[in-house]
Amino acid sequence: MSQGSGTEEMDLLAFAAHPDDAELNAGGLIAKMVRLGHKVGIVDLTAGQMASRGSTGEREAEAAKATEILGLTVRENLALADGELSAEDPQAKRKVVEVIRKYRPKVVLAGLEVDRHPDHYRGGQLVSDAAWLAGRVKYQTAQERHQIKRLCYYPEHFVKEVSFVVDISEDFETKRRAVMAFSTQFYQTGSKGPATFISSKEFMGFWEAKARYFGGLIGRIYGEPYFMHQPAEISDPVDLWS
Repeated sequence: MSQGSGTEEMDLLAFAAHPDDAELNAGGLIAKMVRLGHKVGIVDLTAGQMASRGSTGEREAEAAKATEILGLTVRENLALADGELSAEDPQAKRKVVEVIRKYRPKVVLAGLEVDRHPDHYRGGQLVSDAAWLAGRVKYQTAQERHQIKRLCYYPEHFVKEVSFVVDISEDFETKRRAVMAFSTQFYQTGSKGPATFISSKEFMGFWEAKARYFGGLIGRIYGEPYFMHQPAEISDPVDLWS
């Protein structure tokens, strides 16, 4: 699945192991960047074929709805094998390199390489490796090399360390609507499918509590945590925190 023009350069490109991962964990930042006028896209690595609930067709329709809610410039699905993501797969790595070189983003988001779900941490490592290769002259694809400015990770189940927290208070309801577009994945009266943590009545309360916790750390209502392996340059701390 590909939505959007497919040729525009992105300011921010978020990668997700499954449709709904980007919305659940980085939807606030994504919505905020769109609202501020940036070109933003999502690349889903798989179609969520192994999900306990919802068919791939349903997930595709839900992703299209979430794309509209967020106002994304582009969204693609690389159709890699769900449950088998690996940074050691050269074909998967090439696909990710090609999509990075295609959209030439300034900032890339990926799942943190520490998580309970194998696809989440392996997907994060896959994107990390591909982002590095995308900037190498001798890694040959049909596109020119592209060096991203920054790779940031969003924690999913486990929070390793936090490099910065984004205030998403103004954009949390947009994030919520984008997440709830994936209706097959969450609790609904009379919904069918095996019971999972994400489909439980309690899940959305836990999910919102996480956003409130990180918002509280920065004195805001809602926040999203992000991690970077390398430190960011700050030229004027006084101006930054004024």
